[in-house]
Amino acid sequence: MLLLADDITGAAEMAGIAHRHGLRTALTIDTIPEQWPDNTDVLVIATDSRSLTNSEAYHTVRQATERICRLVGDRQAIASKGLTGNSHLVAKKTDSALRGHVMEEIAAMLSLTPYGRAIYVPANPSKGRTIEHGQYLINGTPISETSFSFDPEFPATTSDVNLRFAVDDNDPLAEERRKALHATDIPDATTTADIEAIVKAADMDTTLFCGAADLITALLHRRFPKAKATTKPFRGLKKSARLMIVRGSTQSKDTGPRLPIEEIPMAVFMQQQRPATWAKEAATRWLTASEGAIVTIGRKPILKGREAAVYLRNAMANTVTAMMAAGKPDELIIEGGATAYAILSKADTKAYLITDEIAPGVVRMRPQEQHSDIHITLKPGSYDWGTIFTVAP
Repeated sequence: MLLLADDITGAAEMAGIAHRHGLRTALTIDTIPEQWPDNTDVLVIATDSRSLTNSEAYHTVRQATERICRLVGDRQAIASKGLTGNSHLVAKKTDSALRGHVMEEIAAMLSLTPYGRAIYVPANPSKGRTIEHGQYLINGTPISETSFSFDPEFPATTSDVNLRFAVDDNDPLAEERRKALHATDIPDATTTADIEAIVKAADMDTTLFCGAADLITALLHRRFPKAKATTKPFRGLKKSARLMIVRGSTQSKDTGPRLPIEEIPMAVFMQQQRPATWAKEAATRWLTASEGAIVTIGRKPILKGREAAVYLRNAMANTVTAMMAAGKPDELIIEGGATAYAILSKADTKAYLITDEIAPGVVRMRPQEQHSDIHITLKPGSYDWGTIFTVAP
């Protein structure tokens, strides 16, 4: 089974779920191998398409899908055998809060794969996120009335799912988007049982499955019915571990150990001072931060628009990269998908092995190279930390 995710924390979350189910799982960043990796049941591929423009996202996913088709077999070969008959299933992981260029990405995948239709299930009932009568709710509250209405790139201005994905005729991709909408079902789902029923009723050979964690979980259950769940618990971090905690999300949760704070200066935040200045000063301070540090946006005004979001995560990523060049931490813990991608895309390593699913969506991993001893934990901004800061006995 191959999962294409539109951000790194979503990819890590899916890899964690597969790991929990006892499946051999590999995660790569913007890398699709020429051959299926040995001893791998689930291959999760992270792109940064959510942070792109809709046109860039469409072409990025289309190019990725071309490489995926070469990996699992060309379109004609797959169509003649059926994807499950060819022992491969391709699915799309999307955000559970409707963010991203969903219809453009579905259009790109449908145009190249033998799937004739798509089922899009962003609802995540296990997290209180449901779709009822076409309305997206978070713990019973319309999403447009929650903090997601302030999202800098994808503000939830409506809770009506159909209106959220309405076609703008002035958009150059309007026709592709219209085709995707016509071929896509967006069903109501208020419980995980609803989602399991949706997956069970669908034809796996002709359906492109797209959606959030609860959908992918149900899909894994159907695809790997004999898998034995792992029972290995997270034992906690070493007491002596030097931590670097990066908080790059507007949905950050105020929790975690008390460490020195490395907060982006207001002048850098407002683009009045070059980020390189902060990076150099932060790297110098990091040299003497024996227990670790928290790199954070801090309490700042909300800046709307894609350009501001891209600038901010790049400033954070460049500072973290400079700090790590001065001395690597034992544990790198990153909150926020776009920030995590910006940081990890600068690293030499592009393939990771999952070591722990600390909590749903909170995944700890290490580089595939055996000699590397750093661990990296990824967490979506809107999720809870779980037991990540537990100290091992």
